[in-house]
Amino acid sequence: MYAEALAEFQKTVTLAGGVSTGPDTYLGYTYAVMGMKADALAKLNILRARYEQGQATAYDLAVVYVGLNDTEHAFDWLQKAYMERSGGLLQIKADLIFDPIRSDERFKSLLRSLGLPPS
Repeated sequence: MYAEALAEFQKTVTLAGGVSTGPDTYLGYTYAVMGMKADALAKLNILRARYEQGQATAYDLAVVYVGLNDTEHAFDWLQKAYMERSGGLLQIKADLIFDPIRSDERFKSLLRSLGLPPS
């Protein structure tokens, strides 16, 4: 139901008025998994600029990179998120977004680093 999700995330971005990065993160992810790469990359650039200003997290960027199927960059940003003690990592084991990289040894290692069993 990506089209419905896209519409809802677009509304959320508008309602948030640029204050919250969460809607942009999940909008970027949704663009990515829908094959709207240019839109996903545009959101990624916004998030990267916000990250540099301390207004977004490394976790936010990792989510979009997972959607883009860019595993290397996703793990780079997940490692940064770990080093920054990002709160987003609290949900990583259950978050379905990470299913495409769950079998990767780097994901299992990250779970172990977080004190979670890599089942």
